[in-house]
Amino acid sequence: MIPGGGSGSLQVVVLAAGRSRRFGARDKLTSLVAGRPMALSVARLVAGLFCGGAVAVVRNPAVAGLFRSRGFAIVPAGRQNGGQSASLKRGLARARRRGAGRVLVLLADMPFLTRADLERMARRRVWQPAMAQAGGRTLPPTLVPRALFPLLDRLKGDAGAGAVLRRRPDLRRVNLAASSLIDIDKPDVGLG
Repeated sequence: MIPGGGSGSLQVVVLAAGRSRRFGARDKLTSLVAGRPMALSVARLVAGLFCGGAVAVVRNPAVAGLFRSRGFAIVPAGRQNGGQSASLKRGLARARRRGAGRVLVLLADMPFLTRADLERMARRRVWQPAMAQAGGRTLPPTLVPRALFPLLDRLKGDAGAGAVLRRRPDLRRVNLAASSLIDIDKPDVGLG
């Protein structure tokens, strides 16, 4: 378990409210990966790992149930179509109210992350922003310290935390295996 440390706890925000347009008619987060629903793989990964708590921003009630079964606080995505930034801001607001000093932002369609990956992202006593990196590209998951929450509150459209963090000179890039960072957007990628 990774303790929160510092002036506020480490919390997780999982963004699980996308519309899965490239995936087809069904909600990709309920599709099976390694024999379990994709969203459940991420929920199980996080459950019990962080003492500050976990929040999932969801659109589909079935997906909400998967996260709720693992102790996540559920934040409805709402009806507006504000893109990824709207989901991020909703999750961040809930984590902020729960006393978050840092937030680890994950995507629910990245079921191949490991506990070791998350532990590397959220090292103890590290209060600088971090992003995963593979093959020279930075991508989620991201670690955001509370001092940067106001910058994320200004995001619009499909901009995620990376839009702010990539410009930071203090960004810590955490090398993770490319196989851990597969983001499933289409039915033929990673399902089995």
